[in-house]
Amino acid sequence: MRSVEELSTRSRIRDAAVSRFARDGFRVPLRVIAADAGVSPALVIHHFGSKDGLRAACDEHVLEHSLMLKSGVVENTDPALLRSLLGNLRVFDEPVAYLLRALLDGGEAARSILERTVAAVETYLEAGVASGVIRPSRDPAGRARYLTYMSLGLLVTAFLAGPRTDGDDDDGAASDEGDPYGHVTELLASLTLPHLEVMTHGLIADPELLHTAEDWAATATPTTPNRRTRRDP
Repeated sequence: MRSVEELSTRSRIRDAAVSRFARDGFRVPLRVIAADAGVSPALVIHHFGSKDGLRAACDEHVLEHSLMLKSGVVENTDPALLRSLLGNLRVFDEPVAYLLRALLDGGEAARSILERTVAAVETYLEAGVASGVIRPSRDPAGRARYLTYMSLGLLVTAFLAGPRTDGDDDDGAASDEGDPYGHVTELLASLTLPHLEVMTHGLIADPELLHTAEDWAATATPTTPNRRTRRDP
């Protein structure tokens, strides 16, 4: 069992790594992260085993924190909570930057983040359905995957549409000056109202498009295991 001091040191290293990875990418040397945390590289290895182990711990921490906030929103409609989140969106700069780095980096780590996010989103949507905040779905797993892809795609699109200059230096340090990710959360803030409008009221008034797609899905060769038959709302 780890002591309080060990847990504090581990958390300090992890938090320093999240900040550095978010700012400079995943090629940053371990010694730089160790210096940020005020420890030796050997102590980083002692706590996490390797740089890959450190990144896995960072992935876990960022995902847990991000999904915890989303879960709180869908489990209740307390206006104070939403106002607090909207008034402090800049606190999301770092976790958003980290997730963007991870997604754009690609590979198995990105796929793992994606699949874990889908599973977590399905779980908190179920909690929202139970609390009455979220409408039930004819396909909970499919809806969770769609919303995850849409949300993460929005982050990537917002990032690519912004003023960030291109490229990292060879040593893993970002070549950009200032905050290259702040515009992402600023754009997300500007899209909050249209996002909530679409999520609350929907978009298509005539249900016939949905019914036609359901009829097609009931007879088409399935490409996923989540085929559903038509059920009128």
